[in-house]
Amino acid sequence: MSALPKIIWRTNVTNISYIIRPNRRPIISEGDVFVLPVEGSPEVQGVGVVARLGPNRDFLGYFFLVPKDEFSTSGGQLFLQPKDACCIYQAVTRGFRKKTWTVVGKIDPWKREEWPIPQMKIDDPHSKGTLIWIVTYADNLREISRRTADSRDGAQLGSAGIAGELYMEERLGILSRSKL
Repeated sequence: MSALPKIIWRTNVTNISYIIRPNRRPIISEGDVFVLPVEGSPEVQGVGVVARLGPNRDFLGYFFLVPKDEFSTSGGQLFLQPKDACCIYQAVTRGFRKKTWTVVGKIDPWKREEWPIPQMKIDDPHSKGTLIWIVTYADNLREISRRTADSRDGAQLGSAGIAGELYMEERLGILSRSKL
C-alpha cells in the first residue's frame, strides 16, 4: 500500500481549502557537491557544496569558481575548503529539479561543523545605505536573531535572503569576470 499524500490545510477569512502534496524525498543532502552553469563565462565551472538544508526547499550553499580545464582533469576530485568559497548564499532547489544543477559527488566524511552558517546582512531601506541588519541563523536556517549595525560593520557579510537559480548563475558570472 502506498503512502497517502500529506494534506496541508490553509485557512483564510472567506473559505477553507486544502492542498494535496505528495510526500517527496529530498533531492539533495548535506555534503553534496554539485555543478551549475556560470552565466557568460564558458571557461569557468560553478561548483557548490550543500552545507545545510532549509525547511522550504532551500539550502545554504558554499559556491566556488573552478577553471573548466582544472575541473575536467581532476576527475571530480576537488579539494574544496569553506575559506575558498567565492560566495555563500541561501538558495532554492529549483535548479536541481529542473536538472540544470547536477549533484556530482559528496564530501566524505561530511563534517557540518567545518561548514558553518555565517551571519548575513540585510540593507535597511530607510537609512539610505548607512544602516544594516545583521542576521544570525540556526542550523535549520531559521532566523534566530537580528541586530542593527553600521553598514561598514557588515561590509564583508553576504546578503540574507533566498537566491533563485538564475540569480546564482548570474552572480557567479559577475564574480568570475571581476576576478579576471
